[in-house]
Formats: sequence, C-alpha cells, structure tokens
Amino acid sequence: MTRVSIITPVFNGAGTIGTAMDSVLGQGEANWEHIIVDDGSNDRTGDTVLSRTDPRVKYFREPKCGRSIARNIGIAHSVGEYLLFLDADDWLLPDSLQEHTCFLDEYPGFGVCVSDGYFCTDKGDRITSLSERRKDISSGRVADRVLVDPAVIGASNAAVIRGSVVKEHGLRFHPGLEVGEDWLFWVQASFVTPFGFIPAMTCAYRWHENSTTLGTKREFRQNQLWIGRKIIMEDPGFNKLSPETRRIFFYQVLTDLLLGKPETQEAVFKSSQFADLSRSARGELFRLAAVEYLLAGEHRRTALRWLEKSRMLAPGSTKNLLVERIAAGSPKLAGSLVRFWRRLQFRKGRESLLDLDAKFRIPNSGF
Repeated sequence: MTRVSIITPVFNGAGTIGTAMDSVLGQGEANWEHIIVDDGSNDRTGDTVLSRTDPRVKYFREPKCGRSIARNIGIAHSVGEYLLFLDADDWLLPDSLQEHTCFLDEYPGFGVCVSDGYFCTDKGDRITSLSERRKDISSGRVADRVLVDPAVIGASNAAVIRGSVVKEHGLRFHPGLEVGEDWLFWVQASFVTPFGFIPAMTCAYRWHENSTTLGTKREFRQNQLWIGRKIIMEDPGFNKLSPETRRIFFYQVLTDLLLGKPETQEAVFKSSQFADLSRSARGELFRLAAVEYLLAGEHRRTALRWLEKSRMLAPGSTKNLLVERIAAGSPKLAGSLVRFWRRLQFRKGRESLLDLDAKFRIPNSGF
C-alpha cells in the first residue's frame, strides 16, 4: 500500500512547482505518490511537471476550477494511507514524510500529525518558525483552539491526515472558497479526530505578496471567511465546543468579519447557535458589537437598540448599563469614553474580552 499521497494543486506555477516536486523526490520515505492537479495553467507548468519522470508522480490537467476543487480531485485519486497537502509554491524538508508517518504509526489514536516548519520569503529565506506563532499546544482534542486560532496549523504542508479519517467523515475542501478553505478543512477535521503535535521541522511555507490570502482585497476576503464561519456554525460539532470558545468565535465574527453589515449581524444574533450562549455572554456580545459602531460613528440607532438588548440580557452588568445610559444622551461621548477605556486597559496590560484582538482576532493567514 502507498504510504503517503502528497496532493498539489497548481495554477501557473512553472516558477515554483519544480522546487515543490524536488522536495518530494528527495524524501527519506520512498513509498509515496505525488498527485499534481493542474488547475488550467497557461504557462509552462505542465512541461515542468512532465520533465520529472518518476512514476510516483501523477499529473492531472483540469479546466480552471479553483484550488479547493483541484485538491478534492487529488483526494479522489489518492490511494495513500496518509494524505499531505503541499501547495505548488511551498516545499518539504528531507525527513518530512518519515517524521509524520513514524508518529502516526506509533500513535494510532491520532488522526492528524502536525509538525513545525518555517515561514519563508519569496526567495526562500527563512523568516520565523510556525511554532513561534502557534505557541504552546498540547496533543489531543484541539477543536477549541483551532477554531479561534488559525496559527495552530500554520501551513497545510505541516500536517498529515489519515486517509481513513478523510474517507470515513467525507472531509473535503469547500468548492466555494478561495480564502480560508484550509482553516475550514482542519477545523472540521478537529471535530472528528485528535491531533498530535511534534517538534520536528518538516516544511517551508512561502510567504509572499502574490499569495491568495495576502493579495486578496479585504471585502472579498472578509466575505470568504464569513462563509467558512457560517458553515462551522451549522456543523454538529460547533455546539460541543466550550462556551468560552463559542463566545470568542462570535466576538471575532461580529466585531471583525461582519463589521459594517448590521443586517447580517442581526441574523447571527437570531441564530440558534447564538441563543445557546448564556444570557450574560449574549449581553456582552450585543454591547461589544454596539460599541464598534459608537467608535465608528455609524449605525447609531442600531447600536442603541443593541445596547438595550444588552441591558435586558444582563441587567446586573454595570458596563452594559453605563454604556447604554451615556450613549442614549450622546453616542459620540460614549464612543470617546470607550476609546479612552481601551487605551487605559492596554497600558495596564490587562486582558479581557475587549482586548482579545492581539490574541484571537483572525490574522492575515490562509486558514
């Protein structure tokens, strides 16, 4: 049986696909297949791929369909015991496959193995390690962490998943997503299997201005990320997450992804998933969403209505009552006071739900 299926979608990757392929050809673990799905390239990508004549390389040329569908085509063709997703502009370090397979062979209870690696410049110079952004993470059930922190994985080529997990749970990349499809895949995987983390340096992720995420306009990116978050909200695994994780999730969605879209925010407030939060958590989130509009000087009527909801849900909250009373008299003054309070909290170095930006706000990552 083939040990590892490496799946690489590529579009006009003639300048980098050779490096990705050579990194697979140089692996210490020799029992692999490299499935390359050409997503309608119109450069010399095909010539570069076909110049490597190793029979373990399998090349499929498709009409332009997008990275997610290309990956799903690769999954459909794969026969490996384990799967690794390697983008055409990234590469593996020589012992990558061996490190992952040894761990998964030794610990059959883990469905995913996640390693360390490097962020690199467009020229391949190392910037920092994945673990520097990931910080400490323990192996096991990690859905609560993965949901709010895409840096837990860091790069798709740092993770290997059992083919049996993919098949049993029908895991696929969402065909409608061009941004955040990796994050969605790994969150859904974390709902159904434990993750194991190893310190080995196994991969390099190229961080350059032409990457899908960094080159995407903010509005489109926010819409794409919201689609992924909405899918997760409707997943049966969502309500099994801790109350704190779900509260942070809604904080990110309401004050970042959907800021400036009060109608969509209202739909979130009316969702059954939001209703499952405690009254105090819902009251706090109504207030936090309202405060963002007070700060921006926009949608003030909506903000006042949400502040009233906040007080009704959490009548014992002094913050909710104080902000509502000040905003009723002068929304501008309320915004100024909140801004001052945030600066004060930042200077004191205290962390609260209002100060979660640095720790949990969704970073510029493909996940």
